[in-house]
Amino acid sequence: MGEGMDWAAAMTETRENAEKAATMAERTLGAVAEMKAESRRSSQAAETLARLDRLAAVVAELGAAQREAQRPQALLAPCRPSWLPTTAAAAAGALLGFVACLWSC
Repeated sequence: MGEGMDWAAAMTETRENAEKAATMAERTLGAVAEMKAESRRSSQAAETLARLDRLAAVVAELGAAQREAQRPQALLAPCRPSWLPTTAAAAAGALLGFVACLWSC
């Protein structure tokens, strides 16, 4: 038959491989823990940004309302006399004066 198996060498090699596998597993678990922590930080940062975005929208609405409230009332509703009632009153007066003049003559 063939040569016999060197059990001592096989056990040494198995131990070395097991140690390498344990080291790699620890590194992998460490990397997973770091990724999870980073994900948690990113999630918290995203929540904070969303809250800040909502707050900025509220501040913008309040600013617009404040600017609207500070506008002078004269700019909001200009109050100028219309020329139509004045012209109609003048025309009616002239017509009445003309009729009165014709009636009295």
